[in-house]
Amino acid sequence: LKEGDVDRVAADMDTSLKEDPNFYGESPTYKTKISPVFEAYKTQNEALRDMLAKIATEGSVPRKEFILAWNDAHSSASAMLKVGYDELDTLLDYRIAAYKSQQHTMLLQAIAGIIISLIFYLFVLRSLTKPLNDLTQTMADLSQNRLDLAIPYGESKSEIGQISRALGVFRQNAMNVKKLEAEQAR
Repeated sequence: LKEGDVDRVAADMDTSLKEDPNFYGESPTYKTKISPVFEAYKTQNEALRDMLAKIATEGSVPRKEFILAWNDAHSSASAMLKVGYDELDTLLDYRIAAYKSQQHTMLLQAIAGIIISLIFYLFVLRSLTKPLNDLTQTMADLSQNRLDLAIPYGESKSEIGQISRALGVFRQNAMNVKKLEAEQAR
């Protein structure tokens, strides 16, 4: 009874009281509710064990005393089991809530990451497509012999700036050709 039941339960209780905080938190009422019923369980089982030892050494004990010790040990075990089940339910609810909170946090972080990536994508897309569209329109205007237009993005050090400067060369060449044609016509 001592080794197979009381010592094993005591070791399990010790482990649960020490290790519980390592697993997503602990029940705020576990220690306060389980400790008194565990102490009663140990006391009642020690009394029953003493009664059994007395039977072994003396051969018998009054029946009423034995039944009383047995009932007390049984009642304390039942009370500890009930409190243990209730506290396990509380702990499970607590851990489920912690897990759901963790899931919500991770979901919000994922959504925030997607939104930031989308904003970055749109920014990069806009920073490339607007200049390219502007330069495309400038090329169309130059092809219509509108050479008095200012060519945008010439000061940029990017590839867009290189395209813009190349368009400037085309415009200057077109202006030179127009000037030569005018001189020839004159």
